[in-house]
Amino acid sequence: MFIAAHVACCDMTFAKRLFDLMLQCNLDVWNLIVSDYIKLRDIVDAKVLFDKMLKHDMMLWNTVLNY
Repeated sequence: MFIAAHVACCDMTFAKRLFDLMLQCNLDVWNLIVSDYIKLRDIVDAKVLFDKMLKHDMMLWNTVLNY
């Protein structure tokens, strides 16, 4: 997955651009992008995406709560 590669390199600008271009994002993609914003301590962008999510799973809730 191209997004994961850019996230691994801490290139969140391009990762977010790819994310925005995706027609359909599954829960794994949402979790990846939100959790990596949190890991990079970009809480504002993480919260914006978190709030846009239609569904939150236990893995993401744990990531958010552990911050």
